Amino acid sequence: MKPTAAPTTGTRLQILNLLQEKGEASVGQLAEDLALASATVRRHLDVLLRDRLVEYHQVRKSLGRPEYAYTLTEDGQEVLPKHYQDLLSDVLLEMSKLTPEDTMGRDGRALASLVFSRLAEKITQPYQEQDLEPRLAALLDILAKGDFSPDVERLNGGVRILLHNCPYRSVAQSQESVCFFDESLISNLLKAPVEKEQCIRIGHKSCCYIASLGK
Repeated sequence: MKPTAAPTTGTRLQILNLLQEKGEASVGQLAEDLALASATVRRHLDVLLRDRLVEYHQVRKSLGRPEYAYTLTEDGQEVLPKHYQDLLSDVLLEMSKLTPEDTMGRDGRALASLVFSRLAEKITQPYQEQDLEPRLAALLDILAKGDFSPDVERLNGGVRILLHNCPYRSVAQSQESVCFFDESLISNLLKAPVEKEQCIRIGHKSCCYIASLGK
């Protein structure tokens, strides 16, 4: 029987967030990021290992003692913020508004993409008259409140949006159309085409979108 996990808060939650963002990390790297002693980090990792929220593998080194890298398990990923109930409620509400004209000639995948596009449009509509910088700030605020754990990198002629958490992770892994929501959200609010560079659902540590904004 799987042990009952203690509530994941404080330092242990910080460790999970760091592992999600980095993909993997050693005790030393985590200790440096958290400004804690390595022994303290190891004690927290022991609890997370017990609760099957993290796992580890040996990293090959040419010299010295073996080093181990820690990663999240699927259980560890699911401990981080998820919004499955909100997703179901929003999708069902939007589906109830579909007309015969909306469904005509569309298969299930196309209908799902339409629903997620409309959900994104509804969220971004209040910001459409703003200038670019306020819209970018609004986008990051919306993504942060939705627990996507976003980061932004400025590019020459565009921005890279990194989403370290997927609040719909387990659904997205079997239903690719879910990804159309965040893609539409970014594209609509920045009024720009976006290109997906990487995606959590196929094994990357973050979802990554490039928005071309022009010079």
